[in-house]
Amino acid sequence: MSARNEFQWLSLFGGAVGAFLALALLKFGNPVVLEHKLPPPGNVWEVLLWSWPVAWAYPLLALLVVWGLWLILQSNFEPLNRSRRRQSALISFGGRWRGLTSAATRLIGNTVLAVIPWLPLGWFLWQCLSGIQTVHGPLTEATLKHFAVATACYYLGSFLISRMRDFTLMGLFLLAGVAGVIAVGLDQHFGGLEATRRFMYAQPDWKNLSPELLNKLASNRIYSTLFYPNTLAGALLLFLPVACAFTLTSPFHKWFKWIMLFWLGAGGLACLYWSGSKAGWLIALGIGLVAWLYSGTSKKLKSMVVMLLLVGGLSGFAVKYGAYFEKGAKSVGARLDYWKVATQIAVHHPVLGSGPGTFSVLYRYLKPPEAEMARLVHNDYLEQACDSGVVGFLAYGVFVVGSLVLLRPSCARGFDWLQLSVWLGVVGWATQSLFEFGLYVPALAWPAFLFLGWLWASRSQQNLGEDSQAPLAFLPVFGPNGIS
Repeated sequence: MSARNEFQWLSLFGGAVGAFLALALLKFGNPVVLEHKLPPPGNVWEVLLWSWPVAWAYPLLALLVVWGLWLILQSNFEPLNRSRRRQSALISFGGRWRGLTSAATRLIGNTVLAVIPWLPLGWFLWQCLSGIQTVHGPLTEATLKHFAVATACYYLGSFLISRMRDFTLMGLFLLAGVAGVIAVGLDQHFGGLEATRRFMYAQPDWKNLSPELLNKLASNRIYSTLFYPNTLAGALLLFLPVACAFTLTSPFHKWFKWIMLFWLGAGGLACLYWSGSKAGWLIALGIGLVAWLYSGTSKKLKSMVVMLLLVGGLSGFAVKYGAYFEKGAKSVGARLDYWKVATQIAVHHPVLGSGPGTFSVLYRYLKPPEAEMARLVHNDYLEQACDSGVVGFLAYGVFVVGSLVLLRPSCARGFDWLQLSVWLGVVGWATQSLFEFGLYVPALAWPAFLFLGWLWASRSQQNLGEDSQAPLAFLPVFGPNGIS
């Protein structure tokens, strides 16, 4: 395949991936452990308006994987020889910790950068091993299928998305998905949520609905197409930075850019506010501050704006949620119960855990009598410890934290806003995972893993130079005016 044809095929493939992720945002926003409790749509209107079973996504992903494998076989991949791999690791590692030139340090740097990009595969294999002795087969089966898709998305990002030169199709589909989520959220706030509540309460068997759905109906917090308000906040933290960056770097007319930026900025932040997510508010404030610190303005102006944002953001947080904390912060106390029981499970099942996705099975018997029931730990890292043991916890934790640290764009070396925005979105997702369960929601986990694979391959490419076509050193070229 010629280089020109290859990039055209990759652009089409990127559009298909963007459509898949947009569909996940709009239709696959429920945790996989609740799959058995959510009935599939029964008619055309329900297909259009309701969430879909996550099982409907697997054939679509299978088609993408087959297409991706075909593209890989048709591409001009050339493996790196050992010296170039060693050089890649040393350049990247040495660029961060200058002066550490001992043989031991070089060996550590080489090992770290060679191992971390492949941890998702090891983590998934360990999940499969843990699943052999699970305490609940159906929950583990649903979780493993979901993890398999997340892992596949990571390697699609590594081996294919990172080679793309033209992100127009992929970006348009992602913009459509994010814009749709914002539109549904605004509609809920301005009457849609109340209309849904009246319709559901008019049903004769509404009291038999799941507790999760009843809690959503009783609240005025919006959740758009996602499972519940905090999941909506997670989606906005993950997607808003990259959606705004793509809009700015896109080749479209200025009027389109301004309309989209207004919709993403004003609409997205309004939805984040009306979601009522307290952690989401603080994480968004932190992401905004980090993005501003990367700007080219003077240090004095940066310091002034940072102080103003901190004072304004924290003051707004105090005004909005002061009464909530005065009443005892019920959700904080509930999470402490989840985390305490999860720690107990991890201590008693340190090697393989209780099985992927099975926290709720043991929590039902170990929780305090007065504590509310929970399906997930509300901390993805701690959930790995109790579900798959110490090895699962370390594999996942080292991968996520190591990726955030090592993939951080360097101001000194120069950076582009699109890569920075992808990194910021993943930072938001990973930080919220300390308090939520984004790893178990397809609409969040699948794009987050794809973005991480894209970032790893892009960083490897930058270390080796734009002419390399190694399997872990691909060719995205991000210019100040977009993709070149």
